[in-house]
Amino acid sequence: MNIGAPPAPPGPPDPNHRAKVRRAIEDDIASGKLIATGALGKRATAAARITSKAGVLTVEEPPDGEGWMAAGGYALIDVTSKEEAIADAKAKLQIMGDGVVELIQVSEMHPQPNVQSGGERTVREGVDQRNIARIDHTGVGVANVARSAAFYDAALGALGLYRAAQLPVNDGGDAVGYGVGYPVFWIDRFHPHGVKQHTAFAATCRAEVDAFHAAALKAGGVDNGPPGLRDTTQGYPKGYYSAFVLDPDGNNIEAVFREKN
Repeated sequence: MNIGAPPAPPGPPDPNHRAKVRRAIEDDIASGKLIATGALGKRATAAARITSKAGVLTVEEPPDGEGWMAAGGYALIDVTSKEEAIADAKAKLQIMGDGVVELIQVSEMHPQPNVQSGGERTVREGVDQRNIARIDHTGVGVANVARSAAFYDAALGALGLYRAAQLPVNDGGDAVGYGVGYPVFWIDRFHPHGVKQHTAFAATCRAEVDAFHAAALKAGGVDNGPPGLRDTTQGYPKGYYSAFVLDPDGNNIEAVFREKN
């Protein structure tokens, strides 16, 4: 989808509107529908244009030939039909307000969605990570949720994770769950603390590992292994770039980027 909108009105953006749009994006990420987003080049071979103006939605078929050339920001989504894509675009415009969404069928994309601008792959070649993930959520017990949350806000924030849930909802005094749209890692006061568990979080590149380590130390963590490639003679696979930090309860927290062999 190529998404366009009229110029923003003067003044600061409406925080409620921004939160609503963000929730919709998070839901699509969590469901697996949203595959990628950004401003990469692409060509349309089949398209539709859905416009919202003054609350009225219209659908325009593409011109003859190769259709429109899309430009600007986009979202790459996984749908089974053009009709499903049109319905999704209408739902997005109901949230966004007046604007235009152009649907395109992508025949070329450079770089590929699983490749960062520096050429580092975020998904190991030949392996669909969505089909091998079998852990719904995990976590550790902590002595002081507020203290540990300050540490994990910084450390996991460097990896793109944030507070996706908390108990109670107002303050998170009992538990905080981190993730992207869905809490996959919890810290809570209900489970035993001080048992020194190990949890490794995936990074998308070396720079994220470095940022995780620096942020964790600044937030009060204890260095347990600086960023770097691990020794294959000690059982690590080739290209295993990681860093380790002890959280306030002594849990061994790791960020790892597995480089392509």
